[in-house]
This record gives sequence, C-alpha cells and structure tokens, in this order.
Amino acid sequence: MARTVNLLSDANALLRFSSNDGANIGISSVAYDWEIENATLSLISTEFVVNTRYVLQASPSSSDDVVMKLENIPLKISDNGRVLSANMRIKASSPMTINSLLYVDSDSNAYSGNSLSYTSGLYNAVHTNQVVIPDDETLHTVTILITISGHSPVPIHLTLPHLIHDMALFENPFVRRSRTFLPDFYFEIDSSQTQPSYPFFRLIDILTAAAGETAIEHDRMYGVEVGQVPLPEQTAEYWARSSLVSPRSVRDAYIPWLAQFTGGPLRQNIQKSDGSLFFQNEGVRRDFIEWQLVNGYYGRASGSREAMTEAAKQVLLYTKDGTQSTLSVAVTPRYLDEPFTVRVQTLTNETPDADAGEESELVLKTVSWAKPMGYRVLHQTVDEFFFSFDDPTLGVLDSMRFG
Repeated sequence: MARTVNLLSDANALLRFSSNDGANIGISSVAYDWEIENATLSLISTEFVVNTRYVLQASPSSSDDVVMKLENIPLKISDNGRVLSANMRIKASSPMTINSLLYVDSDSNAYSGNSLSYTSGLYNAVHTNQVVIPDDETLHTVTILITISGHSPVPIHLTLPHLIHDMALFENPFVRRSRTFLPDFYFEIDSSQTQPSYPFFRLIDILTAAAGETAIEHDRMYGVEVGQVPLPEQTAEYWARSSLVSPRSVRDAYIPWLAQFTGGPLRQNIQKSDGSLFFQNEGVRRDFIEWQLVNGYYGRASGSREAMTEAAKQVLLYTKDGTQSTLSVAVTPRYLDEPFTVRVQTLTNETPDADAGEESELVLKTVSWAKPMGYRVLHQTVDEFFFSFDDPTLGVLDSMRFG
C-alpha cells in the first residue's frame, strides 16, 4: 500500500468500486456530502477522467460565483500534527478562476487558498493550500471549499477528489534514500514548487511505492534490536516487535502462518448454539487469538489442568451484575472416582449462558479444545466456592475466594 492514501470516504471520493471489497457501487447508492451554492449539483456517469470515479456536475444558471464545499471531514487522532492538502480535477467549457481552500475546524479566516485561472474545455488539476493539524489530543475536522468565478452559465465538472497527508511521500524509504544519490539542488528546486509540492520526489514515490512497502515490511518482520533503541525496555513496545513471529504484534495476514507453531487449529471465535459469536468486540477477539498463539493451550500445550483452567477463563470475561470478573475456575480430576472424568466449575455471576446448577455450553466448548485426549469433561455452575478436602483446586488455601 502506498504511503499517500485518500482520507476521504468512498462516497465523498466518488468511487465507483468499494475500497473494501471492490464491489460495484451503483450511482444511486453514492451518499456524498458535497454541497453547492448558486448551482444545482448532481452525480453523473459521464465526463470520466478514469472509469473508477463518478463525476459531480454543477449546473449554474448565471455567472455568479459557484461554491462547492465538503464540510467537517472527520480526522483521526493519528492525523494530529500532520500536514494535509486536498486536490481534484475540475473542468468547464468556459474560462474560469478557481480559489481552492482547505481549513481546519471552523477557522476559515486563518488560511489562504490557492487561486488560479484555467482555460476551457479540459480537466485541470486543482490543489488547495496546506494545513497543519494541531498536535493535541482533540479530534479535528477539515473543510474543502472550492469557489469558481468568471465562468459562463455552463456545466462544471469535478472528479478525483483527494484529501492526503501532503508529506507522506517521505515515509517511503526509497524517497528518503534517493536524496543520497541526487545533487542537493534537485531537492532545493523541488521543495520550492507548489500545486503540487515536491513534484519530482512524488514521481519517485509513485515509481517505488511497492518497493518501499516491501522494505518497510521487511523491517517490521525483523523487529527492533536492543541496541537500536535508547531504552532496552522499549523493545517490548508494539512497534518494536516482529510483525511475523511476535504474537502481540503479528499482522492479521500472518496469523495463519504463525498459528501452525501452536500445534493445533487456531480458533477465531467461539460460536454459540444459536449461531452467533461470543466475542463481539474486535479487540477482545484479537486478545483471544494472541492468547492461543502465546500459550498453545489448544495444541502443543493442551491436556493439562492449567490449559483447561485458562481455556475456561476465556468465556468468563463479563459478569451478570456488571462487576469485574474474578475469572475463578475449579478443575477437579477423577470426579466421582472416574479416572477419565474431569469436572469444571465456574461462578454463576461470571458464566454468561448458565445459571446455578446448570451446564455452560460455552465453557464446555472452550475447555473441550484443551482437555486431554480420551477424557470426559463435565461442567457445573455454582453461586460460590467452598473449601473441599482432597480437591487440587478447592482444597488449596489462597487459590481463590471461598464462600
């Protein structure tokens, strides 16, 4: 994936095909947020520049200024402190002057847009000014404001709108390294250019985007060595670990490959009897996957009392009264003097699908993936645990809260 990406939604970017799955987006399904003043606005499937984008058509009835705007585009916290700009292609069959302005939040007077005159009949590249998003902990928005003046009452077409991190091209390692092999005046001349900025180095970025991503991914796979960071404890950070072999930092695409070393199948979720999935939160589901990768309790490390206990805890995350779960599990081997029968007990308040005295389908399912081969597992939900002699869990003081 290239370093410079479009921050606009599919609808506001006028995409004809979904950026998620490539599915065709019908023109009637494009719910864009673009607005217009002194003209009527419609989405059309002609006047294409490329066949992957629809075209906005503004139809003014006079020569009054036409104002096209996309207001309050939401940004992420990760956008704070970065330089943003917008660009698009616009044409009309008469000469026109376009002022393109990008501003942060509602402070339009704090920024100056770019103003240029364009000839008629051709699509022209239109670039806004650059803005720096405040580097704080607040979520910000930006607004694109396009003012078209000096035109005749003829249709005006806009397509290929983009909102980008303007300096993202320098995140491509090949762009950074290219400066080592080029005379300094190349960079000096390129840095003085506007609309767009750094046109020559943007070309290098386009030509080396795939190679740059390969280099970045190569570095992520290796992680960071102790000697590469100021503090040794930083090697435990997410960004410092390998994206290939570290369970806590492995990319989703590499999880099936890494899972083969657990010695068993990887469980993505736990399915209930009604077909629904237990883990509804993506972060919790990721924790469940990482737990399997780290411990291997459903594969090479299965069959122990510890594996069964930890497996049962995976479905005891939420309580019925809203208090924090104690994750209490009692595992009793040789239950009722049966050498191949194991009883698992959990608390009613922490067992999502069973009341006192009942069996939990979820607990039985997750424990069955970790039990010893040939053993039978029984489950019992109890309101509280009581100290019991000769029980490896309930007969040990300080192992859990009794009564």
